Amino acid sequence: MGSNGMAAYLARLFVERALGLLLFLLGSGWVLGPRGALWLAVYFAAIGTVVWLYRAAPDTMAARLSIADTKDVTPVWDKVLLAVF
Repeated sequence: MGSNGMAAYLARLFVERALGLLLFLLGSGWVLGPRGALWLAVYFAAIGTVVWLYRAAPDTMAARLSIADTKDVTPVWDKVLLAVF
């Protein structure tokens, strides 16, 4: 996956996180409470981690994103187990 793919992934991740933040803030009613502060800390840590990984090791990010492009090698028993649970 090239630079375009990683940029699209980061944009999609940002939109998903922003939507999650919006829904959380609407549902919580109060952002400055302990739950809101904890969620915001986890949110910014996740975004920071992805940006850091993209800058520090773009080949690692490309390898992680290319997993979806490879042939499905999951054993049948694992798929059954996943469907049961």
